[in-house]
Amino acid sequence: GRISKVAGLLGGMLSLRPIMGDDGHGSIAAIEKVRGTQNAMRRLVELIAEGTREAAASSLTMVLSYCNCPERAMMLKKEFLKKCAALREVILVPTSGLSTVYAYDGGIVLAY
Repeated sequence: GRISKVAGLLGGMLSLRPIMGDDGHGSIAAIEKVRGTQNAMRRLVELIAEGTREAAASSLTMVLSYCNCPERAMMLKKEFLKKCAALREVILVPTSGLSTVYAYDGGIVLAY
């Protein structure tokens, strides 16, 4: 629902992975499009590290929900804790069913 079917098909063929986020007005919008899942995960960690840089050390808790990708979630958890000094903990939450409106198979949703 966040992107058209045509854009989703083309993105899939080109291995484009959208990184979505708050647009500053309470809506979800595309922040970046990255080629390849590994590059997208790496960039996601960089964006969160940049976004939490000014927060006090160990002052934030992150909830990381994942859709059918527990290995990816564990890898991200380790990377976030290693590279984001502001994070005290990362809580992993599996999703399915209606939650897939926001993240389909292999998708990640973060809140901190």
